Amino acid sequence: MNDSLFFLYLYTLGVFAIVFSMGGWIFWRWFRRRQEIRRAMNLALLSVRLPQAGAGDEASGLERLREKISVMDQFYAGLSVLKGGGIVSGAPWVAFEMTVPAKGTELSFYVAVPRKLADAAEKLVHAYYPDAAVMQINDYNIFNPEGGAAISHAALAEGQLLPIRSYKSLETDPLKAIASVFTKLHEDTEGAALQLVFRPAPSDIRKRILAEAARYYKGKKSKSGGGILRDIVVGPKVKKPDEIPPRVTPIDEARAKALEDKASRPLFQANLRLVASAATDERAEIILQSLEQAFLQLADPNFNSFRFKREKPRSVPHAAFLYSFRLFDARQAMTLSAAELTSIYHFPNTPLEVPHVENLKSRESQAPADLPKKGLPLGFNLFRGVETQIRMVREDRRRHLYIIGQTGTGKSNFLKTMIAEDIKNGEGVCVIDPHGDLPEYALGMVPDSRIDDVIYFDPGDTERPMGLNMLEYDARYPEHKTLLVNELLAIFEKLFNMSIAGGPQFEQYFRNAALLVMDDPASGNTLFEIRRVFADKAFRDQKLERCENMLVKVFWTQIAEKAGGEASLANMVPYVTSKFDAFLSSDILRPIIAQEHSSIN
Repeated sequence: MNDSLFFLYLYTLGVFAIVFSMGGWIFWRWFRRRQEIRRAMNLALLSVRLPQAGAGDEASGLERLREKISVMDQFYAGLSVLKGGGIVSGAPWVAFEMTVPAKGTELSFYVAVPRKLADAAEKLVHAYYPDAAVMQINDYNIFNPEGGAAISHAALAEGQLLPIRSYKSLETDPLKAIASVFTKLHEDTEGAALQLVFRPAPSDIRKRILAEAARYYKGKKSKSGGGILRDIVVGPKVKKPDEIPPRVTPIDEARAKALEDKASRPLFQANLRLVASAATDERAEIILQSLEQAFLQLADPNFNSFRFKREKPRSVPHAAFLYSFRLFDARQAMTLSAAELTSIYHFPNTPLEVPHVENLKSRESQAPADLPKKGLPLGFNLFRGVETQIRMVREDRRRHLYIIGQTGTGKSNFLKTMIAEDIKNGEGVCVIDPHGDLPEYALGMVPDSRIDDVIYFDPGDTERPMGLNMLEYDARYPEHKTLLVNELLAIFEKLFNMSIAGGPQFEQYFRNAALLVMDDPASGNTLFEIRRVFADKAFRDQKLERCENMLVKVFWTQIAEKAGGEASLANMVPYVTSKFDAFLSSDILRPIIAQEHSSIN
């Protein structure tokens, strides 16, 4: 009886132990996945863009091409020192992605890192790619909401240790074949992504690789998982005294050297996922197959290759979940070196000759250290995440500012910003725009306190024309007459090219006629009076009686009126007045320039 109770007790205890163990295991899996999702939600997504590599880079040779690709090799080495995590969530991981979203055509490159490491990752990118533009962005979407999706993940065909073919033994950039698949997607209905999620490998992996290399040097076959288990259960096989040692083949020696080379580099555990979305499941499968075939270039029959495992329809949602949250799955992990990761994914710093790759349109430049702290704000310089305000001091504005650029590049918006700043600071502003709506915008920026300062000059308003007398001057400053004449001559030079249509004789007659008119404003002082000086002798004599400028008097009485032949005054009238008759005969301009007093003072 006592034995029966004892066995019942043991049985009950065993059942509780099994149930408790299973419950603990389930809770552990649930808690760990929850921690992983929490970490995934705390990832920062960085967009990395590089200037387009010129075609001349490819002509520099294969060695130069490999040298440029190897920059990414060093970049991975910089990421191999990632630390952190713990027993529950494990070491931190990083995700590299190249994608074409469902609504777009450009192939973009992204880096997802823990948010606390975002600044360090950005600095690391700039350290190896100084011309890169790194920007933190919101997430994107490659899935067609009304279509189908296909997903696969990569595994190593010949075990975890032997390396695949790397860029060092290829004649072209492996990224070219991969990127070309993305450029063949249909806009608005198809999207695709390559996702590489990785973390530093445990330290014992290196020892395993070196041990495997030693086995190849001895001519022994690589141990499979079954061989390792057999050694644990029954012990290693005892070598017979007369047994002939295995022969080392050239392939064994090459594998051993390749393993040693792999062990000498930074090692990672990586998940490689390929995702395709299209209007139909069949089309998504075709895109995914094309992506998988692009990795055949990395297969080496003597070493290793990728074998892609296509997700079944019922497991696609779970695979999409892993992809969307950028989760690392230890069950799908492959042991890869930095060189192998570079062969799978590197930033496009080589001439790919593939269309629709997102490139940096212009290089960023660091702002000078001696920028002024005061003055008109022109904008901001953004260089590697550091924003610096650019200002223009008053002394520089007097030397003029020239704004050039193609249509739609922001010239008008730049001017609007300057206008708004000047109005806000109480400065004087003059806006001249014959074709656009910039004056209307400037009017909208005027505060109530400056309404009385506004002068709105619209030449097309014929009902209420504003006066603009180009010969009017302040009588307190008679020297301004010469300045006004010089400005008028400069206008004619721009309109008619006076070196051909005018010459010294035109300038002599026009200057003296204008100065004669301006010397007595009371008897008329507009462009109309200049024409009357030539054509009306009585008016000219009236002006000469009131003229105090002896040089002008001498010109008209002793030179102009006594000249004969082609230089006679009668011949000079149409020669001079023809240059401004177009303004005087215009029904729009005549009411403006014929007024004695300007509306603008």
